[in-house]
Amino acid sequence: NPVFHISAATWRVMWTAPNDEVGDGSFALDVYNGDGTYFRDLYDTADHLGRSFDGPLRGALGINGEGDFFLRVRTARDYEVTVQELR
Repeated sequence: NPVFHISAATWRVMWTAPNDEVGDGSFALDVYNGDGTYFRDLYDTADHLGRSFDGPLRGALGINGEGDFFLRVRTARDYEVTVQELR
């Protein structure tokens, strides 16, 4: 997972994941510090028991804090994740 540097006080992660043809629809996105320590959970379909996730997913969440980070995505879906510093 590539490490990226954030120099802004606030940044956001945006994701899209189209329909899942092969898996169970699950999608999880976590943020880690550049040294490999866990920073925070951004999104996990497992947090929403009883809800169907076979359609497309889209979301965005803001994060506070500067530093070096990397993202871990756990899914069988195709996906696109974008990081944007807010200025």
